[in-house]
Amino acid sequence: MKNASLHVKSGEIVGLAGLVGAGKTELCKALFGAAPTTSGTVKLNGKSLKLTSLMLL
Repeated sequence: MKNASLHVKSGEIVGLAGLVGAGKTELCKALFGAAPTTSGTVKLNGKSLKLTSLMLL
């Protein structure tokens, strides 16, 4: 996955659709910390998830 950007507002419902191998599962894994990112950052409320305990999510 390259150059992905996703902004979701509070209360918004988001669906992911795409071809096989497009990165839907990898995006979800990155959002929930289940897969390490090789570059870039994953942020929640402007804070890096690498620095945030998953227990706080």
